[in-house]
Amino acid sequence: MPTPESWTTPSDDTHLVSSPIFWRAYARFFTENAKEAVIAVDSHGIITVFNAIAKQSFNLENKKVVGQPFQKIFPFILSHENYLLQAVQHSRELKEVEYSYCPYTKEEGTFVHSVALIYEDDGSIGGAIWLRKDKTSLQKFQREVNDTSIHAAISQIAAGMAHEIRNPLTTARGFLQLAHQNCPNEALSSYLDSAEEEIDSINKIISDFLALVHPQPKGFQLINCNDLITDVLELVENAAAMYDITVLTKLNTNIPICFLDAKQVKHAMLSILQNAIQAMPQGGLLTIKVSFDAETKEVHISISDTGKGIKRENLEQIFDPFFSTRTDGSGLGLTLANRIVSYHDGHINVYSKEGKGTTIVLCFPVNDTKKA
Repeated sequence: MPTPESWTTPSDDTHLVSSPIFWRAYARFFTENAKEAVIAVDSHGIITVFNAIAKQSFNLENKKVVGQPFQKIFPFILSHENYLLQAVQHSRELKEVEYSYCPYTKEEGTFVHSVALIYEDDGSIGGAIWLRKDKTSLQKFQREVNDTSIHAAISQIAAGMAHEIRNPLTTARGFLQLAHQNCPNEALSSYLDSAEEEIDSINKIISDFLALVHPQPKGFQLINCNDLITDVLELVENAAAMYDITVLTKLNTNIPICFLDAKQVKHAMLSILQNAIQAMPQGGLLTIKVSFDAETKEVHISISDTGKGIKRENLEQIFDPFFSTRTDGSGLGLTLANRIVSYHDGHINVYSKEGKGTTIVLCFPVNDTKKA
């Protein structure tokens, strides 16, 4: 229920002018197109506007309501719940006040109320207009969308579709390889090579997507993150050298062990390291650091680059599926990395400054044996 603090004193720039021509045109346009219930009263509490949504919401006919005192139509409304008369009598408005009960229909749900005053040319109050939004159905829909069973069903459908796409791709690649083996024309052979590469690229996207939808069977064991970093660096050092990137490693022999799936965590780190290398096409410094936060009891694996950084408007989207600033990127690498870390009850922190570089920190709880 709106509290006294919910009421506001109208500011000069929010007043509605009640000159006849303006008000009639505005009222007609507003009420006919509004998707919410709209009711207006004059300074005496007589209803002057009652739109179609109000008719549906309150089960009242427009012709039986307009011209009648508001209190006669809604006699059961308590004084403090009579927003229109409160506005007219006490010169106060409501702006987007939400509560879980509607006293006008005696229904439970989610309702948002706004009341604006209408002013005469001489500055006196000529009435008030009330807007009532019913968000009950919308919130119910949102709860259903967030339901885990629905997510599971959607995931199964998506995974099935991905498998169905992969099957003809495998057949097509087989025929391309056969054609390539029997192709005497070098120019045509190069086209076949390109076609195979594109099919391999599609297969990789599908593999990443399936890993995102259905994490692989658990392979958790007690692991020292220093060993993980050492193994992963063997895979990326050559690529870094090709881009004239210096790799700096800062290991910590005193960190505690974590309960992790080594294969999955390596996959997550490789996705982030690949992005870091691609962010420095002209060379730079790639720093991998491992540390322990005693307060949160987490091991942090920090991956920093001196590349172009991430634009501020893109920071909130980098983990979204299929979001990529590169024309050749699938947009699933960081999404999968984030899913893997979350799967380990961890989280990822991102720090970036455009033109300066990016630091991504993978945070894992130490020795968390509840997944065993």
